[in-house]
Amino acid sequence: MAIGRPKSIVWFDWLFWSSVILGYMGDGYFDRKAIAFALLLGEVIGLGIIGVVWYYISQRANNVLKWIYTVLAFGGVGLFGLTIIASTFEIELLVNILRDLSFPELALGCFINILSAVAATCLFLKPSRVWFESKGRLGNDGDHLSDIFK
Repeated sequence: MAIGRPKSIVWFDWLFWSSVILGYMGDGYFDRKAIAFALLLGEVIGLGIIGVVWYYISQRANNVLKWIYTVLAFGGVGLFGLTIIASTFEIELLVNILRDLSFPELALGCFINILSAVAATCLFLKPSRVWFESKGRLGNDGDHLSDIFK
């Protein structure tokens, strides 16, 4: 753990990248269509954007991107839940999204959405809030690190 970063931010890092890696692995495993160059290029650009978002949240304590990520993470959970409910009750609103998905794909999607929501929640724990308020500066108080940064 880098000095000056609370454990909740380190947990955010692990959960964030776990959800990203599982998402890409799931795409590769479940979507076995021929990979076109344009699709591959889109994935690389998407991963670059994800990396930039992570960097500015986790390393630079950017409050705006923290909120954007949180809204998108919980929006994804909400949309996924709404889609499951629509499928369960056979409502035509969002059923087409789930029509071709197998149970393992649904389970992985649910798990990834939960990981993202928990990662976003880590950004609002007390140590993280203090760290964001200090703009990611080191948490030294004199010669001792404060309890928040241990």
